[in-house]
Amino acid sequence: MINEKHQALIERAVDGTLTDDDRAALAELSSDAVFSDALTDAMVLKTALEEAPSPEFRPYFEARTLARLKRELSPDSEDLLWRMFPRISIPAGALAAFLLWGNVAAAADGTPIVEAMFGLPSAMPDIQLLIGEDNT
Repeated sequence: MINEKHQALIERAVDGTLTDDDRAALAELSSDAVFSDALTDAMVLKTALEEAPSPEFRPYFEARTLARLKRELSPDSEDLLWRMFPRISIPAGALAAFLLWGNVAAAADGTPIVEAMFGLPSAMPDIQLLIGEDNT
């Protein structure tokens, strides 16, 4: 079992930052099989990491990516307004026309538009009873 002191010694050996005292301690511990195995494993891992190929991106990847993000995430507010206006204005105009037509049609019956649209019973008699108005 490797203790924290020995683990720190192994880390300094792998990093190449050993002091003279560390070198003496390393020489003493070299006869310990568990310590030697842990040191060998750490050195093998260091070598494998140093020799492993690093992923590479095509030239100017960072510049292209940042330019695209800037273009997509922060468009000019005027440009955004003109792109969104046709998408919003046509449905909003149609909804306003429908509600206006429904309101005019329902006004002839004396029924509120929401009640007419959803086929709800009128709540007016109940409200008048609650507030004490006489409708006769």
